[in-house]
Amino acid sequence: MNNVPETHRRLFSITILTMIFAFFFGPASTATIPKNAAAKPFGSGWECNSGFTEVNKVCEVIKVPKKRLRDEGAVWT
Repeated sequence: MNNVPETHRRLFSITILTMIFAFFFGPASTATIPKNAAAKPFGSGWECNSGFTEVNKVCEVIKVPKKRLRDEGAVWT
């Protein structure tokens, strides 16, 4: 490896370290994500998509009362 420039050695080392880090600290959850949900962008677990709420580890649609509006405080008026 004496003929390889120092920058190439450093790039190779950084690449290997990045791969090791991703292997050990990458997405580790094998939990099933329910329908109408997505994996959390940070941390572990999942969260329901917009318009759905978690009930007993599944995402159920939020039912909006007819002819009702939602105000800023998330209260139906």
